[in-house]
Amino acid sequence: MEIVIVSPESRRRDNLISMLESIVPPSSIKMVELCGDVEKLANPANPAIVFIDYREPEKCIDKDISSLIMNHAIHYIVLLVSRNGPSAHFTHYSSCELIYDEISIEMLKHLLRNVQLKSN
Repeated sequence: MEIVIVSPESRRRDNLISMLESIVPPSSIKMVELCGDVEKLANPANPAIVFIDYREPEKCIDKDISSLIMNHAIHYIVLLVSRNGPSAHFTHYSSCELIYDEISIEMLKHLLRNVQLKSN
């Protein structure tokens, strides 16, 4: 299972990376700054789970997220949101939202397990 994190380098993401590294091999985690960069890394033989930092939705381009959903090399999209973010934002049945500051290792384990079950 490949995991790609889309987040500007300036954003705090070390905690998320540490939690994911405790669940999956570090070599399976890739980091990019833009959604368009995910498509360059994506491998249809091993579809990726993409975590998108969506704490500032006005800076994300929903069209790029839609493009990822249509890409066969992307298995699932997780939008990392903030508790006090806007109520109107991107939604799609093939994605889910997690509140960034409330993520735990157990939550990530369950999410990854459920995503794997959906693919079987």
